[in-house]
Amino acid sequence: MSNRVLLIEDNTANMELMLYLLQSYGFDVLGCATGAEGLAAAGAGGFDIILCDIQLPDMNGMEIARQLTSAQHPPIVALTALAMIGDRDRILAAGFDGYISKPIEPKAFMESVKQFLPEEKRPTTTAPISVSVSGAVVAQPAAPAAARNQTILVIDDMAENRYLMQTLLQATGFHIIEASCAGEGIEKARVGRPQMIICDVNMPLTDGEAFLRLLKADPELANIPVLMVTSSDRPTRHTHERLRQAGAIALLSRPVESAQLLQLIEARLAP
Repeated sequence: MSNRVLLIEDNTANMELMLYLLQSYGFDVLGCATGAEGLAAAGAGGFDIILCDIQLPDMNGMEIARQLTSAQHPPIVALTALAMIGDRDRILAAGFDGYISKPIEPKAFMESVKQFLPEEKRPTTTAPISVSVSGAVVAQPAAPAAARNQTILVIDDMAENRYLMQTLLQATGFHIIEASCAGEGIEKARVGRPQMIICDVNMPLTDGEAFLRLLKADPELANIPVLMVTSSDRPTRHTHERLRQAGAIALLSRPVESAQLLQLIEARLAP
């Protein structure tokens, strides 16, 4: 029987990354975006560990820990970017059994989670079993998928988003190169000559739409298909149309449905 994890985190990118990591190692995870939802879920019980962000929109994670310590509970672990002197003592005094620092580093994160579980419940899996990203399950074989000799350039200013794309696409055989901004993306495209580009819309300095214009203005790069991704819950029809006219093949909203993403890529890069 798999370990059950309650994950209380309001940041979409962090939530998706941690869900991916935990599920890929066989954990059964329930994600909650607010403290109130998390407390209600914790009250129902049945979890082997609770991971809780400190900064939540409706209440402080410290208060959640204090309320949970008044009853029998599994280990409660803080997720925090706090780095001030005394923060560790305040976290433990609030009732947390420990903490994991942000930004999340995948390998260290999983090792930390396992350390908070009883030894008999620690997973022995060393590689992902299957992953569920945004509700779509993508099976991962024990051995890497056959290389496709096709390269995809992922451009996003958030490392967590790049990691998710890289992990999913490498598992299906693609070679991935990364860039953290539009300018770096243009340079990587010139050097790496990818067969496709996946680009975030909302980037600082030069956004995704401006990147599209730069790419399409370069005769050597103009024919590379570009798939845009946005964190907006409901991009307008005008936004979809504007990006399409600028040269994008599609616009996907986060959290990205992995099945839809792979379907779009396969359709454009079919041998």
